[in-house]
Amino acid sequence: MPTILFISETCLLDRKSGAALSVRAQLKALIRAGWQAHAATLTFFDGDAEYPRALAHPALSPLPPAGSTVMLDDEGLAHTLYVTHSSRQKAARPWELQAFTELAQEVLDRVQPDVVLTYCSPLLQPLLAQAQQRGARTVFYLANPGYATPGALPLRFVDTFLLPSHALVALYRETLDRPTGVLLDLDLSDDVVPFEAVDPPGPQGFETFVLRDLVQRPMDGLRNVLPDRVAQRKAKRYVTMVNPDPARGGQFFLNLVEQARVLAPGVRFRAVESGWGRVDWAQHGMPAAVLDLVDWFPHTDDMERVFDEAALLLVPSLWFEASGRVAAEALLAGVPVLAMRSGGLEEQLNGGGFLFDLPPALKLNHLAAPDKKDLHQWVHFIRVLMEEDALYAQSVQLALQASALHEPARAQAAAVATYAAIARKPLLQGLVAQPGMQAQLQAQRERMKTALEAVNAQLENAARGHEGWADDKDTRYAPVLKQSLAQPAIRDAMQAIKAQDFERARGILEQYLRLLPEDIAALGLLADVADQQDREVEARRLMERVVALAPGFMQGHKQLLRYVRAAGDAESALLHSFARLERAPHHPRYLGMHAGLLVQANRFEDAIGVYEAFFRQHPGTAQDWMQYALALKTLGQQEPGVAAYRKAIELAPGFGAAWHALSNMKLAVFTPGDVAAMEQQLVRTDLSPEDRCNIHFTLGKAFEDQKAYAPSFEHYAQANSIRRSQSDYDVSRLEAYVAEAKEVFTAEFFSERAGQGHKAAAPVFVLGLHRAGSTLTEQILASHSMVEGTRELPDLLRIGRNFGGQGPRGAEHGLNAALLADLGPAEWAALGRQYLDTTRSERKTQRPMFIDKMPANWMYAGLIHLMLPNAKIIDIRRNPMAAGYALFKMNFGRGVDHSYEQRDIARYYRAYVDLMSHFDAVLPGRVHHIQYETLVEDTEAEIRRLLEHCRLPFEASCLRYWETERAVHTPSSEQVRQPIFKGSVDVWTHYATWLAPMREAFGDLVDALGQPVCAP
Repeated sequence: MPTILFISETCLLDRKSGAALSVRAQLKALIRAGWQAHAATLTFFDGDAEYPRALAHPALSPLPPAGSTVMLDDEGLAHTLYVTHSSRQKAARPWELQAFTELAQEVLDRVQPDVVLTYCSPLLQPLLAQAQQRGARTVFYLANPGYATPGALPLRFVDTFLLPSHALVALYRETLDRPTGVLLDLDLSDDVVPFEAVDPPGPQGFETFVLRDLVQRPMDGLRNVLPDRVAQRKAKRYVTMVNPDPARGGQFFLNLVEQARVLAPGVRFRAVESGWGRVDWAQHGMPAAVLDLVDWFPHTDDMERVFDEAALLLVPSLWFEASGRVAAEALLAGVPVLAMRSGGLEEQLNGGGFLFDLPPALKLNHLAAPDKKDLHQWVHFIRVLMEEDALYAQSVQLALQASALHEPARAQAAAVATYAAIARKPLLQGLVAQPGMQAQLQAQRERMKTALEAVNAQLENAARGHEGWADDKDTRYAPVLKQSLAQPAIRDAMQAIKAQDFERARGILEQYLRLLPEDIAALGLLADVADQQDREVEARRLMERVVALAPGFMQGHKQLLRYVRAAGDAESALLHSFARLERAPHHPRYLGMHAGLLVQANRFEDAIGVYEAFFRQHPGTAQDWMQYALALKTLGQQEPGVAAYRKAIELAPGFGAAWHALSNMKLAVFTPGDVAAMEQQLVRTDLSPEDRCNIHFTLGKAFEDQKAYAPSFEHYAQANSIRRSQSDYDVSRLEAYVAEAKEVFTAEFFSERAGQGHKAAAPVFVLGLHRAGSTLTEQILASHSMVEGTRELPDLLRIGRNFGGQGPRGAEHGLNAALLADLGPAEWAALGRQYLDTTRSERKTQRPMFIDKMPANWMYAGLIHLMLPNAKIIDIRRNPMAAGYALFKMNFGRGVDHSYEQRDIARYYRAYVDLMSHFDAVLPGRVHHIQYETLVEDTEAEIRRLLEHCRLPFEASCLRYWETERAVHTPSSEQVRQPIFKGSVDVWTHYATWLAPMREAFGDLVDALGQPVCAP
């Protein structure tokens, strides 16, 4: 039997949400018909107030801690719930939403549904796209008019819309009839020549079904025609309204009650509280004298009692009522209904109630004072129905006749039939109208699948024969890739990617993958798009799909490992690599990849051993030799490191990264032949911008070593110009972030949160600007017996992204002030614990303290204090002009984009100093400052001051830091293996003439000679 999966942020166990009640009823109807049904949700509930989740289901009491997963059975419906710290969706934490998307992905992978049902936000749209690509039908239950604003519906990811009324269909008709997506141009011929005669499959309108609310009969409605019930209705029963909130006519109801006190004395009124109740109306200013006229009934699931004690039901809704499930329940209970003629209420009543025109003024303003003539009309009907026995009994009979539309067995059968029709419809029939096109698409799918399976079989046979299981250039997959790249739609997507129009590329690829879901080239391109859009989890999942479809596809493995490494998950990358090696233990390229991963995981000795074994059976690529050189350099093996870099250059003379890495080795002295070789490479027309940029940086350094400052600066300027042209960096975003941070992080803000956070004192954050002395500071501290040096750890940056600041690609974003203000003590402590947990793998010793020297952590000094109030924060700072020049001459790559333009450097530095000065004012003494120039001049005094701040006893080894044996990961790795060299302090002065734009932008931070006006 089919399987259905419901995914949404909001919980289906919510008893106040009409949409949740309807979907649960639909799923249970399917279960009774033999379907398997699952739900993956967060523990968010409807409304702005905290909801006692224990009332939703016994399994949620006691509630497990936030971040837990709860599995529970609800009459055959298998729920997987991610527990959030709050039941209110508006209080969602970014990390909760991120964790839930991963959980929902796991459920999707495990369940493999035939149908995916949702009423989701954009958060889950990539999951809908994946479900579509796997052949599942995606269904959106459009339960209310809240998506009527343009762009609110996830049209690209939905096959079918279910709506509870024809009125709601009419409201959305224009949207649901309008074609959406990107028109694809496909080649479905047997060869790879574009076949323009094929009519491409344009996007279709949407399949739409009306599926009325599935409601249970609260009580036997025939009881209400019994004479004693009719006779006693005024004395013992109520004129009832359920959920008297403003949009549903709560103000109208209360004004009506006030009028009825005079016009219909003796009639009793009741309001069943739900979203709104007496307290809400009292806070809104409704007089107590009016509120006292109503019997306020607490929120309940016992609708049998509500309708047993109801003589009439009022539904004076002022908004567009999608259906009005409470009206259907009333009809089944034999309770006459008086309602506004709003949305789907008229068809819901089915002739079994009394309808009144909606006053136009109230439609625009739900809290406006109703016209008395409208109130009198309602009161007149109420009075007559409550006093005229025969008329009341006739009204009950009309309600019972109309209730046939909502009879539970009939409604459940309709639901099962609707979903069965959705699941049965052939996928291609839903995507393409023309039968001929459907056949061609199916044939193309088979061709792609057959070609892929043939290559995989060849590679599997090769592995059994101990031959190469995969090859560097993926030549065996070339025919498969050729089929893909011949597709006009793929070429269109590649053009969109080249133009950085990632939304258009996404639209093309998502639609294409619905038609041809096993196209590994399209999956890889979409993964790249997701990566460019900072959708890291999605990118990784897509590439996992690629390598599952093509296990021997080397490029797919490389791209997947790149995503895994970028996420900081070095262990997962190694596990993936070990799996490859198990499958093909003698494959040299897998050995090379594995060695590179060991470098990324900081296992440098292991990496060197694997590389040496690898090079004994394989010549290696330039990239291999460069990674090998990096491992040697990091461990201080300078001479072998230089030789390895030279080997990389020998294999690829235009490999700019190898030239540049070599320039950072003190033992590497560039000869005139080296300079000529690099200059010759710059003449090439086929040299990539990346290689050209690196060679310019290297020549700048080579001429600087020769004291030829004019050509040196020219090469630095050329390199930076290339880098800056590749970036859209805007330093004003950082300045805005700093301004926001100064407004939020006040002394009062920190005082109110004193004593919060995790109490650990282990971390020591060394921060500031790159090239300002952070590696030296780290090496000094790491020479102490109680302190372990690690590297520039990305963990705080990942946590900090949820609060603004530096994004995944280095661009700064605004501060999330609301989240900062909303977090409680337990959450700050949990963030501190998270940081300690994620950095644990970086620690290789039992020393009680460890260093995180990520320079950009200066943006998160306030966050550090809140998460880890006992952690040490060390700010190492350098003369502005010296710091600026050091940045300008260095090629950092992604994430330090401010370093490629002189004015950007100065503005970035000023923003950094501004924020650090602010923290000195609001948290005096919290940040320990070191001036690099002072450290150079009075080394011992500064080191003693540093150790004292860290509450560490003095150890002489810190004075002889260069003797400490440890891996150093930065370009300064060689400088810190020798005593402080004072000659580098004023190197910038040789370039002063060309650095005038920087000096001007520094403004009052430096004097006319470029010296700092004041030190921290």
